[in-house]
Amino acid sequence: MLLNYKILFSVELLHEYFNKDVFADCEIVASAETKEYLQYSNLITRFIGNRLFVLVREDETLLLQNPPLHIPFAPLDTQKFFRFYIKCNNPNLFNYSNIDTGVGHGQLLYLSNLSNNVSGVTLHLTQPVPFYNASTVYHVGNLIRQTVTNNVFECIQHGVGFALNDATAWLPRNKEQFVSGADLVKLSPATYRYALPVSASNIKITIKGFHVVGNTLAEFDVLIKEESYPDPVKEISVDLSSLPFGRYKILVDADGVDVTPPNPVIYYDGNVQRLPGIGIIEIFNHLPAGDAYSMFDAAGNIIETNYTIQFASRYALWKYITQTLNVSNINTGVAGLSFTKTNKEFISNIPIQLKQIPDNSFVLEFSNSSPPDPIQAAFPSTALLKCQKEADNITIRNFFTEIYLNY
Repeated sequence: MLLNYKILFSVELLHEYFNKDVFADCEIVASAETKEYLQYSNLITRFIGNRLFVLVREDETLLLQNPPLHIPFAPLDTQKFFRFYIKCNNPNLFNYSNIDTGVGHGQLLYLSNLSNNVSGVTLHLTQPVPFYNASTVYHVGNLIRQTVTNNVFECIQHGVGFALNDATAWLPRNKEQFVSGADLVKLSPATYRYALPVSASNIKITIKGFHVVGNTLAEFDVLIKEESYPDPVKEISVDLSSLPFGRYKILVDADGVDVTPPNPVIYYDGNVQRLPGIGIIEIFNHLPAGDAYSMFDAAGNIIETNYTIQFASRYALWKYITQTLNVSNINTGVAGLSFTKTNKEFISNIPIQLKQIPDNSFVLEFSNSSPPDPIQAAFPSTALLKCQKEADNITIRNFFTEIYLNY
């Protein structure tokens, strides 16, 4: 018998930086639980280029009907979901990508088909870029969304209260829905620790998990822990090692007062750092027909749903360093873009987007007659990306890339 498989869903990784090759510095890898589920559910997974495919066996008898029906050979369990890791295969990813600095430092990306972030026909697994708040301190690289217009802007100057029409503080990014700080979740080790805002003697910790109930994802109590201390404590710890890997919400009560962390959702998974992984993807199949993210239509036919994850390219100041003082200027040929010369250094007046093949061709101008012909400036190397920090030595003030020239 000839077995027929159809794409159940796919996940495409896109990146602004790549304008020549396919983005292949990351791959999507199934978790151990998902691999087992795939093996026993007539499902096949393949990662090709920059795209994950999950295929499901069709019921061959229904293909003979007129019109044919594309129904799975066996019903999929709506209580189950697919978990994948985004594995990073190139450490330079963080050089050319606008990825929140929390990734790799105790946080990771959490992406799912419950994000409800549709742009036209594109189904993003990322959360919508957060709305702008005039009272929030923004850092270089932060992405925000303007209310009403939904236009996206990128912060290029650390600070608070900058108007969105201030070109020294914000770069317009159209309406692109990139991976952003809204997708971050805390990655917890097997022992979760939390510093209480005030010392307390009676602590109640409630850990909630998430499971499918009908067509919704609901919370349920996984673990409730109550402890009393003879002397007030300022920090608590919870052993998570008995729990399966996954996403949890931690609620804390101290002496009858709710002191739950501002961001109570965590992810516990010991495999992330071993990959190394920068994110988790969870794909649920309980969504009803008619939901844009559903994999099936009202008749139960497989839709071949495609989900998208889009990374933003880094913007950085370009710094050219010459060997002599003979270079007098770097002509950009771009309105509003210029280089300021200080001795042998030329620094761009605004950040420039890093791309695999840059769009701009800069020309060196010389103060003497040699060389006689214009020379095209070299393109920047992302491996040389550096960052200039504020006085706290933590907050990034600027990203810049250095290019040494032989002139």
